[in-house]
Amino acid sequence: RFEFRDRLLMSVKDGERPDYSKMEPQVYPQRWIQLAYLSMLALMSDWICFSVAATPSTFETTFQHSAAGLIDIFLFTNVASCFLVTDLVSKFGLQKA
Repeated sequence: RFEFRDRLLMSVKDGERPDYSKMEPQVYPQRWIQLAYLSMLALMSDWICFSVAATPSTFETTFQHSAAGLIDIFLFTNVASCFLVTDLVSKFGLQKA
């Protein structure tokens, strides 16, 4: 599973330069799932920023909630998740793939 990294580390320890032409990258299915998660989160982020922020009166009339409050909640959640995402990804996500 870590054949590429193992060969690279062993060649660096021996003082040799690794021959990258003989190494092939490996793609894991879990990374596609992580990419789908990130894409969906980006889609939701864009929806909030571009549709709600651009037309707050329409949002407030339709949903009877403050557009500014929704955007504040979104921005707070976005900042808070930035602090958590590195730990979550290293435990469940791309680092284990």
